[in-house]
Amino acid sequence: SIGEDFLEFKPCRPDQELPELYYGTPVKMNVYNCRMGFKVLSGIISRSGKSILKISGLEMLVASDRRQFLRIKTNSVGQVYLLNEDMSKSGAAPVRVHIEDISLGGIQFSTPVIYNLQNNILIKLRLFEFSIELRCYIQRIVKGSGTGLSYYYGCQYADLSQEEEEAMHRMLLRLQQNRRARNNR
Repeated sequence: SIGEDFLEFKPCRPDQELPELYYGTPVKMNVYNCRMGFKVLSGIISRSGKSILKISGLEMLVASDRRQFLRIKTNSVGQVYLLNEDMSKSGAAPVRVHIEDISLGGIQFSTPVIYNLQNNILIKLRLFEFSIELRCYIQRIVKGSGTGLSYYYGCQYADLSQEEEEAMHRMLLRLQQNRRARNNR
């Protein structure tokens, strides 16, 4: 059941049981709706038993809580292009980078190349069947240590269209499925 500020879940099959959660536990969930696409909601457990689970006080987190999206580690490479202020390519050669993790809120990559905070960049990457270009700005820089000195750049997306966001959801779900399959071996 879906109400104005609650979701209520019941088992699909008679032999299925729902997880029992403590009253007042905060939860966050990804939901998909054919009309609105993927959304992230938060709420609080207001009822929990083997045959019913009710989450009340729902809030949509897309606008207010993007940074807390689930980050998925990757083992992939991409290319970074430095952008001008008008968001066009600067003419500098692309730099090959290691994509550390990715989420709906941003991406982290590492490279020995030095960038500045707030630099506008374009990241091109390919994961599975998804080829995506992400316009971002650098929000955080952490200097690595050791012999293979790298810098770790935390980036926030400049903007994602609804199509790009849905492609990101599908890509992230695929990464999660692959990680679970590896862990279950």
